[in-house]
Amino acid sequence: MRPLLYGTFWIAIYLIIIVAPLLVLLIGPVPPGRGFWREFSVGIGFVGLSMMGLQFFLTGRFRHITSPYGIDVVYHFHRQISIVGFFLILLHPLILFISSPETLFFLNPVSAPWWMTAATGGLVVLAVLILTSIKRQAWKIRYETWRLTHALLSIGVVALSLLHIEGVGYYCSGAVETLVLDRPGDGMGPFSGICSHSKTCMDVKTSISD
Repeated sequence: MRPLLYGTFWIAIYLIIIVAPLLVLLIGPVPPGRGFWREFSVGIGFVGLSMMGLQFFLTGRFRHITSPYGIDVVYHFHRQISIVGFFLILLHPLILFISSPETLFFLNPVSAPWWMTAATGGLVVLAVLILTSIKRQAWKIRYETWRLTHALLSIGVVALSLLHIEGVGYYCSGAVETLVLDRPGDGMGPFSGICSHSKTCMDVKTSISD
């Protein structure tokens, strides 16, 4: 009975963390003129990124997390959920391209803003990460080489994704700033520097909404 309770508990925690970004988005003000499909694609992107971020914990061999299921089950889940997360993140730009074809402009790294190029780079790195994991044995990649590359690519994906979110800045000055950046009274939370470029955030909001 106890392993079942532990297992149910960690599944619930996992689901809560995955949907937490959506709740944060609902707390803050919705930027005007963006439409349902754009907001939907953003929500999917955040859920996919949450899944990817949690992969670090799934492979961390934390005994309290792995003991209810067994390490083999956890690693199998890690592999399968990474693919699900990849397709959710891939849906984020695809929905934007279909609903707003003018956003295809952002695929050009020469003319696109740096934070959009970071998003493109992050998606490419993520695709390489997934592909090398699936094809490691077929391509005869040594385990030590793959493990180091896997770790570096994983960090790169998360870093580029955060740069993209930071650069776009739509929710940077909304719910996240309220919950994390500002302390009541002084407006100087522990991460207050993240959105110090409010003018840049506003410029991006205007350019994408137009």
